[in-house]
Amino acid sequence: INKGKFGIVHLGYMEISKLCEQIGDEQNAALYKESAEKFKLKAVEQKRNTEDLRQAINKAINAAKIAYKNKDFGKISDLYFSVATMLHELGEEDSALKFSNSAKKFRERIAIEQKAKDTVKQLPQEVQKSATQAPISDFRLDNDKKITFFPPQKPFHTVTTGDKIPKPQVKIAREIQPSAIGSMNVNIQKLEALMKGLGLICPGCQLEIKDSSTKKCPKCGSNLR
Repeated sequence: INKGKFGIVHLGYMEISKLCEQIGDEQNAALYKESAEKFKLKAVEQKRNTEDLRQAINKAINAAKIAYKNKDFGKISDLYFSVATMLHELGEEDSALKFSNSAKKFRERIAIEQKAKDTVKQLPQEVQKSATQAPISDFRLDNDKKITFFPPQKPFHTVTTGDKIPKPQVKIAREIQPSAIGSMNVNIQKLEALMKGLGLICPGCQLEIKDSSTKKCPKCGSNLR
């Protein structure tokens, strides 16, 4: 029960109920059977919550890809922190740490870019223009010259039958703890708010928009941004 394995608890209580019936203890048999049914419902709810988290994680990652194309690094950072939190609730600590570190790097990038912009604003107007606009001639390519692609310094290693190929390690996710179920809904709500900001969820009818270039909801006609 403490580990949140409600499916196993349900089976165990049903077995105890049957044993109580065999020895003629009808009262305890009924009590354990009733408790078993309650834990069965908890197990079903737990499985549904796990599936909801998986779907929310996939949506957040897809939204982050769109935000990256738009160079919206603030949204990427928020989405990655959201993914990290949900992975933590699933017990996938290594993956959660990777997304958390990536989110921090995007925030650091935002801070660096903002500092650079603030520095440029303090410069004279002539210097500001030269810092943001480079002469076209500096980037002109000679069309008569062909681009040469250089091979890597070291040849690629071809795997042979004699090579030892490491076996993939499969990490089994832990069950969601009962204490995490309450915070899960909060994280999914935050994710939906971020997706609305990206125009991926209609604010009117809550329709999920798959094409990020869509301006109006095809279902209710609401403006997406």
